[in-house]
Amino acid sequence: MIYKVKSSIAVSFVIIWLLAVVLHFTYLDERFLLFHHLVSSSTNFVLLLALTLIAFSLGDRVFRYLRTHFSSSLESFVFSTSLGFGILSFLVFVLGFLHLLYRSVSYTLLVVLTVSSIPQIRTLLKKFQDVKKVKDTSSFMIILGFILILCICANLIQVFAPPLNYDSLAYHLAIPKLYAGEHRVFYIPHNVYSNFPMTMEFLYLLSFLLYGDTLAKLVHFSMGLLTILAIYSFSLRYFNKKVGLLASVLFYNIPLVGLLSGWAFNELMLTLYGFLAIASIINWVSSDKNRQDWLTVSAIFCGLSIGTKYTALLFLLPILLLAIVIKESREKKNPTSPFRKIALFLLISLLVASPWFMKNIVYTHNPVYPLFHNVFYKFFGHPSGETLDLARFMEHHQPHDAGIRHVLSLFWGINMDKQIGPVFILFLPLLIFLRSVNSVIKLFLAYGFIYFLLWAFFTHQNVRFLIPCLPVLSIASAYAVESYRGKQLTLFIQLVILFVLLFNLAWTPLTIVRYDLLKVATGVQNRDEFLTDSDFYQYPAFHYINNELPEDTRILFIGENQTYYCDRETVSNSPLDTNIIVEIVNQSSSEEDISAKLNSSGITHVLLNMSEAKRVARDYHSFNFAGGKGKLFAAFFSSGKYLRELFSENGVFVYEAIYE
Repeated sequence: MIYKVKSSIAVSFVIIWLLAVVLHFTYLDERFLLFHHLVSSSTNFVLLLALTLIAFSLGDRVFRYLRTHFSSSLESFVFSTSLGFGILSFLVFVLGFLHLLYRSVSYTLLVVLTVSSIPQIRTLLKKFQDVKKVKDTSSFMIILGFILILCICANLIQVFAPPLNYDSLAYHLAIPKLYAGEHRVFYIPHNVYSNFPMTMEFLYLLSFLLYGDTLAKLVHFSMGLLTILAIYSFSLRYFNKKVGLLASVLFYNIPLVGLLSGWAFNELMLTLYGFLAIASIINWVSSDKNRQDWLTVSAIFCGLSIGTKYTALLFLLPILLLAIVIKESREKKNPTSPFRKIALFLLISLLVASPWFMKNIVYTHNPVYPLFHNVFYKFFGHPSGETLDLARFMEHHQPHDAGIRHVLSLFWGINMDKQIGPVFILFLPLLIFLRSVNSVIKLFLAYGFIYFLLWAFFTHQNVRFLIPCLPVLSIASAYAVESYRGKQLTLFIQLVILFVLLFNLAWTPLTIVRYDLLKVATGVQNRDEFLTDSDFYQYPAFHYINNELPEDTRILFIGENQTYYCDRETVSNSPLDTNIIVEIVNQSSSEEDISAKLNSSGITHVLLNMSEAKRVARDYHSFNFAGGKGKLFAAFFSSGKYLRELFSENGVFVYEAIYE
């Protein structure tokens, strides 16, 4: 006799039960390691897809309210999804301050938002079904598309490898992990980076709550994909598909963009939001109608940029305000019109970035901490006691050399830098020989020039900080190349482009080979084995701590700031904050006094990284002991009376504190 199961609840239960048993069985059997990795990877992709569709739905609602007119379905998708990711970050921010950072709450939010997004998702799918296929099948365009796909695949390999980058392990991932562990947002002393804007990092926090750090890296990876879609859709509006594809490939093929695509940083989100702010202001400037919607959109994305990284206050906001002044001055309207529009723009931008300002007001009494530190600290103090070493912070972020000769050499040097490549120095000069240049390209060149000057004269000239201006330069370069199509030099220019693209493309595979990422990314090697064998020499010490020390361990880190892989409570300081052990030793008169202060702080263990301590002492002057106190510090460690060595490998030591 055959029985039919009619109840949908019963059918769902049977499916879930069978899958749960099979997955648990395969998880326990090492023979199914690759299968388990495939399931885990698929879960990451499904969650990323869900977050992307939710983000689109949230952003689409806002743009419908603003009645923003998009030129294509692709442009609508890019703007809506990008804005939606910012909204998701703000929702996590609210959960953090309500002490609701739990996995159950996160999945409940995910389900509710997914269900509420179904109408927008259906509309989106219908729009993309109506999109016409690209008919240009020229061999050059096909090769460009193939190179773009290779770049995406190579970057994905990096995504599925465990994070190894210093900034990720000390800040971008480490801080969200702390918040997730405490189920709330709280003040973290001795880490100035914890008070930076965190729109990207709170998406990492959501990723931790949902699944893990691979999902976090996938979210940052998706910011790179959204950026190339933004470049393409903008090119469709003002130029053509050929410019769009070439510009997208030129940007995404830049070695540094490829590296960042596989890392958990915030540069690609900043690049995306910055480009959308610039694109929106150009749409506003180019509009014949007296519409303010694109000005509002630009202000929103400017605010999201500021909420991602403080550098937007320097690189983006002044340039956007200048564009408003120039446009309003040319139209010769009411003399007060530029001031009113600037005031509105500033109000919207700062309102969008305000969650991070409010967080800093609560924890530091300075909305833009640590900027303008002297002013705010003088008048309002610090509620938790200041731990920032301001002199060290300012020294580290000042230009290494702001002389005219050096700045001019930088202009050539960054194009010869293997992280950027010679794309822009090769193709932008071609614009000189054109009879006329599109006004949008002129605006892009002006933006790039001003951006470069601000970067050279007001920052410590880190090449990574140039990434946000590269989308506009990629479009300008693609426009220059396309302007020579049909001329005698066309074939030669295309061969040069392919040579540069293939040369840049080799950078990511070389990185994959250099760090042996392929095996762990494909599941052949497990995470723990990879980290043990990697260049992250601290990991064996963290492995020992996580497996051998009790749950209530509280470890003081000396010379080490990369806390991400340590699953016990840590007390550490960034190189730009006051050094915790130096403060303790400077305030102590004897070895017994040091031990007593550690005991009163609840320290049970100490981790000492000798090579990293030497590095931060050399580069940041972090171990600035008072006269004679350095010898006291050395005596405390060498006496054997107050610390018992438990572990030692690769110059990293783990001690147990001994208290009488």
